[in-house]
Amino acid sequence: MAAWCLESHWPQTVPLFELPEAHLWLEVPSAQGGDQLLLCRALVKTGSLPEGAQLFLSRSQPLGWTFSRTVSLVGDRDWHLCEVPFHLKPEPQTPGLIKIGVEFMGRGVVWLRDIELLHAPAKLKPITDVMDGLL
Repeated sequence: MAAWCLESHWPQTVPLFELPEAHLWLEVPSAQGGDQLLLCRALVKTGSLPEGAQLFLSRSQPLGWTFSRTVSLVGDRDWHLCEVPFHLKPEPQTPGLIKIGVEFMGRGVVWLRDIELLHAPAKLKPITDVMDGLL
C-alpha cells in the first residue's frame, strides 16, 4: 500500500490538508444547528523519533485564534491507528480553516496512509425519534 513518508531533521510543522470550514456545512447542511465532532483518523508508522511528533487537527479563525487537538507519536512503532477528536462549535458568521498536519519536535520519520476526516453531530437523536420520523 502507498503511504506518505515525512522526514524531518529539525523541529518543524508539515501541513497536510487545509479545508475551509464552510465546506463542512455545504456537505452536511443540518450540521449548522449545533455542535459537531470532527475526527481525523490515519494509519501511522514512526521511525527514530527521539523527541517525538504530533498528528494534529486544528481550527484557525479569521481573528487569529487557533484551537488544536493532537495525538503524540514517539519512538519506533509499526503501523497503528491514530485518532484525533475535535469538538467543533459552528460559528457561521466567522468560519475558519480546518487543518491537519504533523508537528515534529526534532528529527525522525513518520509514515501516513488512509487519512480520513470524519464529521458527525455532537449530540445524536435517540433512535426512537429517528424511527418516528421514518414512520
